[in-house]
Amino acid sequence: MSALQTESVVLNQAAARTASASLEAAVRSVESAKAILDDSPSSLRRWRCLSELLVARKAFLNHSAVCTSEGGPLLHLVDQKPRLNAHICRLRSEHDELRRDFDNLIARASRQEGQDLDSSEIGLLGQRLDRHRFTSTGLAFEWANRDIGGEG
Repeated sequence: MSALQTESVVLNQAAARTASASLEAAVRSVESAKAILDDSPSSLRRWRCLSELLVARKAFLNHSAVCTSEGGPLLHLVDQKPRLNAHICRLRSEHDELRRDFDNLIARASRQEGQDLDSSEIGLLGQRLDRHRFTSTGLAFEWANRDIGGEG
């Protein structure tokens, strides 16, 4: 392996760790937002819940930006194993879906009528983030340890 290839692998591993840490932070913030809203749906709790959702959204957007950046971990996986492209496309579409979910929940929590915001909705977002995290981790494992569908 050339020095340039080694540097590329190290940079992609660092980017993957950054993306993973950002996604983990988003999951924790969503869990915190749900717990806050579960306690009591008062206006102060709604405000604290909104704050946690904003932190979670920022962390998730960082995860998404790192993953999909030029030379980022997702593009690196496709370059190394083109057969993983369908799996990568699904992860990228999940980024768009999760971003919309965050935007919708934040918009509702921001309005005065945010009182109708239910912690179960935040819980569903947390479940989707967890599933995304596990899918990403599984895909990285498959790439590093096995080849999905043969050579390539």
